[in-house]
Amino acid sequence: MKGEIDLCLDQFNLLRMGKVLPFNIDMKAVRKEISLRDYYFMYRDFKSYLDQDLGIREAKIGEIQKRNMYHRLMFNRYPVSV
Repeated sequence: MKGEIDLCLDQFNLLRMGKVLPFNIDMKAVRKEISLRDYYFMYRDFKSYLDQDLGIREAKIGEIQKRNMYHRLMFNRYPVSV
């Protein structure tokens, strides 16, 4: 059962997701094709997406996710919840 719980929690672990992404990005090619104006629009859209209040702050999901992520990174396991 512990393996299944770790697998589920790993799906929400940002550090782990970044490590196992199945594709590589050629950043030099991306920089050549995208203008500064496009970067501005991407930044603006991403910032407005992050500023949305989806009830995550009230539920403290981000804090729990961050705590689990750091604990997994430091101790290679998730904290035991009671």
